[in-house]
Amino acid sequence: MVGQVRVTEANLTDSAGLPESEQSRVLVGMDIIGAGDLAVTNFDDKTVMSFRMPSVEVIDFVPVAHDHNVMEGGNREQRRALKSKRK
Repeated sequence: MVGQVRVTEANLTDSAGLPESEQSRVLVGMDIIGAGDLAVTNFDDKTVMSFRMPSVEVIDFVPVAHDHNVMEGGNREQRRALKSKRK
């Protein structure tokens, strides 16, 4: 619960004909998002949104994505350097 925040009720989308699982249910403003950690993932075609408040650590996907990209498409020298760094 967040106190002292003005909220508004609204229809977020024209949901006529959409299954309930695809309808928008909530709109969260930056005043709330900025007070915590928000992550959206889509692993295995399953979209998951996670939010916690207060923020407790840095979430940074870039290093893992970089390593993945090197292993999948980097040159041999880059892959060897990454493998030796992991040991």
